[in-house]
Amino acid sequence: MTAYAMAAGTDLAPRLHWRHYLFIGALNTALPWAMFAYAANYISTSYLGILNATALVPELGQGHGTPQRGTIARSQQ
Repeated sequence: MTAYAMAAGTDLAPRLHWRHYLFIGALNTALPWAMFAYAANYISTSYLGILNATALVPELGQGHGTPQRGTIARSQQ
């Protein structure tokens, strides 16, 4: 996100929005692993292995709408 903001010339103002960034970081990082650890208490190890292996499958759909290489540069001309 920082690299994109620098390339786009926008200011993220981390000192101004640090609470928001902390909340998003905790929500996107800590919460899924806490839920995985909670699930480990109730389901078998084989199910945990399958869950861990398929955890990134929903993320594949998010990359579908991203622009292809070079399309940003062409749209700015």
